[in-house]
Order: sequence, then structure tokens, then C-alpha cells
Amino acid sequence: MIRTIAALFVGFATAMFLMTLVGSVGLKVYPMPEGLKMDDAEGMATYFATIPLGAILFSLASWMLGALGGSLGACSMAKENAAFFTVVVGGGVLLIVSKALRKFDYPDWFNIVSVVAILCMMVLSVLLAKRLGFDNPTQTPDSFKTDG
Repeated sequence: MIRTIAALFVGFATAMFLMTLVGSVGLKVYPMPEGLKMDDAEGMATYFATIPLGAILFSLASWMLGALGGSLGACSMAKENAAFFTVVVGGGVLLIVSKALRKFDYPDWFNIVSVVAILCMMVLSVLLAKRLGFDNPTQTPDSFKTDG
């Protein structure tokens, strides 16, 4: 139980760290216009009408890396049930992304691509977790048995 809670904490913390890191880099490369505030709905709508493609792709990259890295972080700590941890952590990222997609006026194609890309990262996370051995407990009850 404690390992499950710790794994979820590690997964969400990793996802938030990666999304913040990539998002910060994106804002350095593509800064918002001077004086624009996040709570200015009209100004943000105008900005999103002319936002550079690179700025949008940084958002997508941050969400994809957050879903993948966070899910793998949880799986690496839990050592079992990769699909469960991927659905919980990746689903949390998807919830955050869906709120951002509703709050800001991203292009319609980007809304679809974002959701599909995050779902693909979740599938990739499960496959990588299994491949890296994160889905198998290292000590099963059978491993304690001796042949003698």
C-alpha cells in the first residue's frame, strides 16, 4: 500500500517536473508578448490566434514527456501492474491537458493531436515498463522456495 502511494507520488511529481521544465524552455524560446497576463481572456485569445507553431509544439512536447516520464517513474517504483500506474498518472496528465485545451483557444487540429499523442505515450509507457522489467516484482513468493 505504501509502495503504491509512493509510486503515484513519484509519477505525478515526475510528470509535473517534466511538463514545467519543457514549458519553461518553450517560454524562453517563444516568449509571450510584453504585458500579456494569463487571466486576460481577450488578450490570450488574440495571442492564440497568432501563436507560432513552435510554441504550440513545445506545449505538446511537455505534455507527451510528462505522460511518458511520469508513468514510467511510477512504474519503476511500483515494480508491478504497469497498466494501472500508467492509466492513473497518464490519466492525470490528460485531465490537466484537457483543462488547458478548454481554457485556451488552441487550434482544433491541436486538440485532437494532443489527446491522441498522450494516449500513445501511455501505451508506450506500458510497453517500455514491461520491456525494462518494471512490471515484474523482483521477489515473488516462488523465489523464496528452495529445491532442497
